[in-house]
Amino acid sequence: MVAVMAGRDDTYCKFGPILLEGMCWVLLDYQNELRKNQGMPELTMDDVLLKLENHLSGLQPYDWM
Repeated sequence: MVAVMAGRDDTYCKFGPILLEGMCWVLLDYQNELRKNQGMPELTMDDVLLKLENHLSGLQPYDWM
């Protein structure tokens, strides 16, 4: 039996942008829970999007883009 792992392109094509948006919300919830426990201010989605913009410039586009 051969197991085939989905690649980066396959995963994104299958689930699309909704996967990315959902993961952003999940990670933001976890991050804010940890920050709250440490007495730190919560992050907003705008904070996350600003950081995301900073990192996107270093990523390579998908083959199908």
